[in-house]
Amino acid sequence: MNPPTEDTLHLLNRLKHEANAVNSPMLAGELRQIAYDYNEWLLGQWQPNEHELRGYFAERFAMARHYAHEAGDRRLAIALSALEDQVLQ
Repeated sequence: MNPPTEDTLHLLNRLKHEANAVNSPMLAGELRQIAYDYNEWLLGQWQPNEHELRGYFAERFAMARHYAHEAGDRRLAIALSALEDQVLQ
């Protein structure tokens, strides 16, 4: 698993702002939490092992994709899948 990067955090924050436009509080909340936790990992303030990271982010991204599909935003769900691959790579 690659270490966190500023570029990925930037993409997370961009998707977080896009989610706000979808008018889905659950999706926006999920992306806020993912961005917050990713930033904590980037800053070294959260240091779980690789297994914990994979499980945590896989679950969070799955929920975010679910909420994106529920809100009818297939494009955002696809973008979340691509970003998840980048985070878990």
